[in-house]
Amino acid sequence: MGVLYSVSFSWFRDKPRLTWLIVYRKYSMYDASIEDWSDILGLSHEWGFTEVKNHAIRELQKLYIPTAERIALYLKYSVGCEFLVPLYAELCSRSEFLALEEATFIGLPVAIIIFRVREELRVRTPLSPPPPPPPASPLPVGITEDDVRARVVIAFGFPPEVANQEPGIVHIHLSRFTSLMYMFGSSLFCPQPTAKSQL
Repeated sequence: MGVLYSVSFSWFRDKPRLTWLIVYRKYSMYDASIEDWSDILGLSHEWGFTEVKNHAIRELQKLYIPTAERIALYLKYSVGCEFLVPLYAELCSRSEFLALEEATFIGLPVAIIIFRVREELRVRTPLSPPPPPPPASPLPVGITEDDVRARVVIAFGFPPEVANQEPGIVHIHLSRFTSLMYMFGSSLFCPQPTAKSQL
């Protein structure tokens, strides 16, 4: 990626289709690394190259990245809410608590909401069996993935239609905000769509 950084932004901006050709020819094969695609994601986000950014997201979706690290990457470069909901739901539904390193990756505001949703999903009823000893915290019987996603959408203030939407390339516009989003900034939880591509 060094050659990309050594050329001025204006050179790429004036040649968007050539930029896409360079990226596609060099990084469309399976041997491109997570670092390569993360760099491409960052550059395409910065320069508003939506087609290149979408391609980078598709390739990153194929690669294994720890959940918290993927969340941090997607938040940093304003990847759409539809990609974040299943990642947040995974952290909320798994038995293991959020590790300190994971909380560091995703940031304190997001970590607080994750912890809150986990507790809300695990509220005991009189008929509930006693919880297992730490560090396990499984979901109660009867809680489905759809339940988890719906709670995540409410907690983060995402549009309701995102709850059952599979990750796609079309970005979703925010229709409402929670008070916490006003406090920390809406882009922290649900990035706004990037500018239209020049491609």
